[in-house]
Amino acid sequence: NADAAKATTMAFTTLVFLQLMYAIAVSGSRHASAITTGFLKNKYLITAFAGGFVLQLIAVNYFPAFFKTTPLALGDYGIAFAVGSLGLIIPEAWKHVKRN
Repeated sequence: NADAAKATTMAFTTLVFLQLMYAIAVSGSRHASAITTGFLKNKYLITAFAGGFVLQLIAVNYFPAFFKTTPLALGDYGIAFAVGSLGLIIPEAWKHVKRN
């Protein structure tokens, strides 16, 4: 079923993006914001984030039979990335609440 395959692929992609964002959120400090700790200075984190992002795009779009996925449209990636961004937004909000 095409709808089930797309739903599974969207869930898989969203979870990958969520984990990538969460890695940024917890990369610096348990209390300070990832933005203020300078996560962009961590070349290994940036490389891992970019690599994970690109590998996800490759896995979904170029190896769908191997990974049992279905190619996604650009808008689908936008949705997955937006929902996956909660992996950064929620921990950052929690850190802010705990600091204040």
